[in-house]
Amino acid sequence: MNHKPRSIFLITSLIFFALFTSGCIPTKTASPTPTSTSALTPNSAEITGFTTLTGTLTSQGSHFLLQTTDRIVSVQSLEIDLKAYTGKKVKVTGKYSGDDLFASEISEE
Repeated sequence: MNHKPRSIFLITSLIFFALFTSGCIPTKTASPTPTSTSALTPNSAEITGFTTLTGTLTSQGSHFLLQTTDRIVSVQSLEIDLKAYTGKKVKVTGKYSGDDLFASEISEE
C-alpha cells in the first residue's frame, strides 16, 4: 500500500491551513508612545493610595490619556464616562492598577 499521495495531501493541507489562518490572528494596535517611558510610570507613593492629578484629558479611540505638566498618564474608569471630559482640563482622582489610573472621581477645572 502506497501512502505517498495521502502524505502529500496531508502536508499540503496543513501548509494551506497555516497560511490561510495566519492572517486571522488578531493583532494589538500600538498605543500612543510618550516622549519618555517614565512618563507613564507612577511613583511609589501613588501606587499605594488615591492619587489626584490635574491635566487635559485626550482620547485615541477608546484609550484615554491625561496630559499633566510633567507627564502623560493612561486613565480608565468603570464608573465614569470619560468621553464627556475629552479635550477639557480636569482634576482626576483614582488608584493605579499597573500604569493605568482608574478614575473614581473627575471634575472640570
